[in-house]
Amino acid sequence: MAKGKPTLYTDDMPAKLIKFFSKPPYEIVKGQAVAADFPTIASFAVEIAKVHKVTLYTWAKKHPEFEQAMKMAKDYQERYLTVNGLKGTINSTFAIFTAKNCIGWRNHDEKQGEQSTDKSDHAYSEIYATWEKRQSER
Repeated sequence: MAKGKPTLYTDDMPAKLIKFFSKPPYEIVKGQAVAADFPTIASFAVEIAKVHKVTLYTWAKKHPEFEQAMKMAKDYQERYLTVNGLKGTINSTFAIFTAKNCIGWRNHDEKQGEQSTDKSDHAYSEIYATWEKRQSER
């Protein structure tokens, strides 16, 4: 029976993923906070793992420790957006779009008048309110 191409997965892949995503969300340059590059699954796939991003999701299904690392990667993305959003170091449209599409944040459902109990909705509202305040002070 023929086997497919050998996997590029190694036991240290979860640690590599966490290291890639756990970099500081910004750095101070000449006294100003400057956002770091936003870490993505696709970036890790091509830069570190040297595979297509779909392969990472396959690895997550087969390796529980890698699945946990992928979940932590989402937490690091949330940290990046929260910290840089509050500091005003990233474009607000980017932050909102990315929060909705990468980490699952949502607006309150105003049409039905429902209040979400999801804490991420509340955090998003706080970030947006802080951003609006900063914009009005400029």
